[in-house]
Amino acid sequence: MTIQNLRYIIEIARCHSISKAAKSLFMTQSAISNAVKETEAELGIQIFNRTSHGVTLTFDGEDFLPYCKEVVAKMDYIQNRYQNRSAAQMNFSVSCQYLPFAVRAYRIFLSEFQDTSFELSFWELPAKEIFQDVNSGRSELGVFLFRDDQVPEIRKALYLHDLSYTELAQPSVYVFLNRKHPLSDYAFLTPEDLSSFAYVTLDYRNGTEKNSSDIVSFSDFKQSVHVCDRHTKLALLKNSDAFCIDTELYIDLSCANINNITAIPLHLQDRAETVHVGYITSKKRTLHELSQRYIQLLTQECQAAFPEKKPVY
Repeated sequence: MTIQNLRYIIEIARCHSISKAAKSLFMTQSAISNAVKETEAELGIQIFNRTSHGVTLTFDGEDFLPYCKEVVAKMDYIQNRYQNRSAAQMNFSVSCQYLPFAVRAYRIFLSEFQDTSFELSFWELPAKEIFQDVNSGRSELGVFLFRDDQVPEIRKALYLHDLSYTELAQPSVYVFLNRKHPLSDYAFLTPEDLSSFAYVTLDYRNGTEKNSSDIVSFSDFKQSVHVCDRHTKLALLKNSDAFCIDTELYIDLSCANINNITAIPLHLQDRAETVHVGYITSKKRTLHELSQRYIQLLTQECQAAFPEKKPVY
């Protein structure tokens, strides 16, 4: 069994077809089919059910595929980390939601290592993919935020993947809207105040899967607008009566005079909505010195953004 054979199996499962997978991989159908049969014979299992309409995973195949993906991801990580670099070169990767203080920390981090040979990666991703990156080893560190109602889900993921979580802050939640908006003079806003206006939400898309970056989980708005980049989101806020909900992390970035946007505290009345911001690392790997330094800068920049840090979760 080879890594390449595992790649074939992953692609066949994605395409639900050996012929489509072969075309995607620029291989002959017989070659990729033989590779699968070879793997099945070696493992003593049948991975795919073959029909005239394509292929489906068997029970063993469904069980095998996640391990297959994990092995390939780790091999890709090893190759990316160690191949084609000098002995003195250092590698460091962070997977992160868009958090201004994390970007500032990264900028300082880069300035400190100007004379060092390195390869750095800073991936902007939704939380689910951040967990996948840190678990697979693609990134040494993951920085993200989540709501209070997601705590059980986060705890489960941390346990299953043997990850460690460190909380940095609990930022307050705000409504962002145009300075000429009918609600712009309010001292605070509630969902009821916003119910007749369009709610703009930023979504990450990965194939057919949609990963929302929403901060607050309520759906009592007449209209919602889904966009996949911050520039479009900002343009809608600047030029319409639409609004978005985010944390105080974005006030300096979004509310510059040039953007004509203001931020107003959100009150949820009958329930509290706490947002947590923190980072995850793998318990299975020792942190590189670059990771340790970035964590120091990350904590420093977060504390600068939140002078009165709330208790650690």
